[in-house]
Amino acid sequence: MPTIATLMMVMLAVASMFNGPHEQWGNALPFLMLPLVYSAAAVMFYKMLRCRTFRKTWLWATLFIVVVGAASTPAVWATTGAVVEEWCESQPGGRGYPSNASSTEVPRACG
Repeated sequence: MPTIATLMMVMLAVASMFNGPHEQWGNALPFLMLPLVYSAAAVMFYKMLRCRTFRKTWLWATLFIVVVGAASTPAVWATTGAVVEEWCESQPGGRGYPSNASSTEVPRACG
């Protein structure tokens, strides 16, 4: 799932890069590294399947998991932050809650 979300972020960043002024190119360029990282992960997965020893198979599998996890971290981090921010609006101390909430009522994630 994070792979799909990350690739969607890449497509949106590239689309905004080509549709906007040249100042936006610098914002979208970091997202262009993600398809390269996923391509490298695909090569690692292929090498993992073709290994003849268990040691090399585990090495390639570990590298594959680390690379995909590192590439998916920004998408998971951004999605988690957005969900928490939306949730906090309806909690005590949020915009959709009366202003008479005490500091002990505010959840830790929202404080």
